[in-house]
Amino acid sequence: MTSEHQADQPSHDSQTWHHLGSATELASARKKRVCVGGRDIAVFHHKGQFYALDWRCYHAGGPLHQGDIEELPDGTACLICPWHGYRIGLASGEGFYRPANLTGSAPTSGWCSKGVRQRMHHVEVRPDESVHVALSDLKSPRESDRYASRKPKKATFK
Repeated sequence: MTSEHQADQPSHDSQTWHHLGSATELASARKKRVCVGGRDIAVFHHKGQFYALDWRCYHAGGPLHQGDIEELPDGTACLICPWHGYRIGLASGEGFYRPANLTGSAPTSGWCSKGVRQRMHHVEVRPDESVHVALSDLKSPRESDRYASRKPKKATFK
C-alpha cells in the first residue's frame, strides 16, 4: 500500500484527546457534527464502530454529517456525500468511483480507489464507555483540508 492509501494517524507529538459523549448516546444518534480543536468533524457509528472525519466532503465541501452509509459489494462501508454522491471509505478516507465504460462492452461492476482524499481522525471508546477523538497529524495534506478552516463560498448570481 502506498502512502497515498494509508489512513491518517493521530498526531503523537501533540496528541490531545477530546471527549465527545457517551458511547450509548453517540451510537443511538448514529451521526453527529462536532467541533474539535477548532476543526469541524463528523462522527459516525456503524456496525459497532465509531469513525471520525472532516465534516466537509473533499470534492466540493458537502456536509458529510447529512450523508448516508452504504456498503460496496466487497463490504467496504462508504459514506455518501449528499451533494454529489461521492463515496468515501468510512474507515480509510479513500475516495471510490466506478470506472466509466466507453467501449460498449458490458459495464464493469467493480469500484476503484482514488486513494485517501478525506482526512480521518482517531476515535477511541474508553473503559467508562466515553468516546474521545484525537485530530490526525495534519502534516500530510488531504483534499478535504481546503474546507476545514473556512466556510464554502455561496454562489452569487448577477
